[in-house]
Amino acid sequence: MMRTIRNLGIATFLSITTLSSAQAYERASGVTVTPMIGYSWYDFNGVKLDDDQHAGLGLGYQTSSPWSFEFAWQSGDSSVNGLDSDLDVEQFRLDVLYDLMHNRAFNPYIVFGAGQLQVNGDDINNIKNDMTDLGLGLKYNFNQHLALRGDIRASYDLNDSHQMYTANLGLQILIGGSSKKAAAVAFIDSDNDGIEDKMDNCPGTAPGTMVDSYGCDKNKDSDGDGVVDAQDQCPGSNAGAKVDDKGCYLVIKEDITSELEVTFANNSAEIVSGREELKKIAGFMRDYPHSKVVIEGYTDSSGAASYNLKLSQKRADAVVNSLVNDYGADATRLTSIGRGEANPVASNATAEGRAANRRVTARAKATVEKTLD
Repeated sequence: MMRTIRNLGIATFLSITTLSSAQAYERASGVTVTPMIGYSWYDFNGVKLDDDQHAGLGLGYQTSSPWSFEFAWQSGDSSVNGLDSDLDVEQFRLDVLYDLMHNRAFNPYIVFGAGQLQVNGDDINNIKNDMTDLGLGLKYNFNQHLALRGDIRASYDLNDSHQMYTANLGLQILIGGSSKKAAAVAFIDSDNDGIEDKMDNCPGTAPGTMVDSYGCDKNKDSDGDGVVDAQDQCPGSNAGAKVDDKGCYLVIKEDITSELEVTFANNSAEIVSGREELKKIAGFMRDYPHSKVVIEGYTDSSGAASYNLKLSQKRADAVVNSLVNDYGADATRLTSIGRGEANPVASNATAEGRAANRRVTARAKATVEKTLD
């Protein structure tokens, strides 16, 4: 019998738990009074008692959290099996109830507590023993002040190992009490577009205007870029400009370069000409902070190739030092390389050609975004 009751309780709990998730309920705190009726099954350690009905009353306090506390009295009639005698079976308990879904109309709960079991009758020694109880229940809240409550419990006698099982049904009444739920705030929609003022990004729309969730005209395009205001993340773009689906200008990446040419005296790393070129390269580096500049030094073919390679490196270093010290360029963005006699720009057979080959060149490159008109 108890196995059937237990299985029925588990099945009921699982099914109602699923149902309860669909209905919201605002729980209030306060004093509760719960009259109850039910049925009892007895297992009194060798004494066979007849199962029978019982009645009870609970007086408790419900908090706004999942916890409640209750002092309960329960009384039932029974008899020793086979004897014509009456027994009074009473429980006095202090119970704790924990709601598993206290913010739902359908709410399963756990109950546990402790108290005293009393059995009085002519054919059995009077019993006054300590006891504990544990149960599983379900509550349906009609509103904040009235709820139907049912549970199945097992009670255990700590002194004589008596056991009893009860099924209870009660009507819980909340006296007084208060909810944490805040008072409802009035819905204000000044332009009657269906969007509350505090969410309306476009107050004052004309009556009958089709608006989006922000209260803006779905079809208005203030800047004439082909993207309606409701979707335009870049308002104020020029009419006719190429924009993306967010109303922002389309851009392309474009490489720009600047070149430098500085010349030197024969067998020297002293700059002869090109100071204006150096100033221009330094300005380019300021205008494009992510640009990098490669400085390359060259010589003519006079002298040994190994010597010329070292001389070309000195010339490249001299240009880097001038850019940094004279024009404030960022040294970390400059690279100097000596190329020696490589890549002549003129014939080394003439004095003019050799002078042209004694040079330092620079290549500055930056990538920028350009708006498409």
